[in-house]
Amino acid sequence: MVASIAFRPEPNAEALSPDLVLDALYGIVAAAETLTRRFDARVPGMDGHAFTPFALRQLAVAGRRGLPQVELARLLRMSPSSATRLIDALEGRGVVRREPHPNDRRINQIVLTVVGKALIEGLLDDLNRLADGLDQAALSDFTRRLSQLGSIPI
Repeated sequence: MVASIAFRPEPNAEALSPDLVLDALYGIVAAAETLTRRFDARVPGMDGHAFTPFALRQLAVAGRRGLPQVELARLLRMSPSSATRLIDALEGRGVVRREPHPNDRRINQIVLTVVGKALIEGLLDDLNRLADGLDQAALSDFTRRLSQLGSIPI
């Protein structure tokens, strides 16, 4: 017996074609791989650290104050030891630096360097090229739908 797959994005919606859904997922993965390759080309030796662009985004949002190492790990859904390895690699390439927390010597704040900020600008240029032709509403809708996919329990 062959299993039948019916994707239903909303309770009363018509079932989507599995081929269409798989093609869409393939496109998402291909785009992510393209961006990862571009990132790896910008920061050689970061292979295996797929969360690096997301880490840099979190640090860019945090601004000059940076983020505690434990908080960065939580935001990236990484174990503290995995985050330490990622931060070590980024620090070794001059992308981030550790600074003491102003109120707690036990905590390291992770802050982007000038190199890290330039890297973010380059990644934003890549993302803008990837999103070329999309208007704000289409990009917002795409982001919302990706978030829905990311919240589906497996």
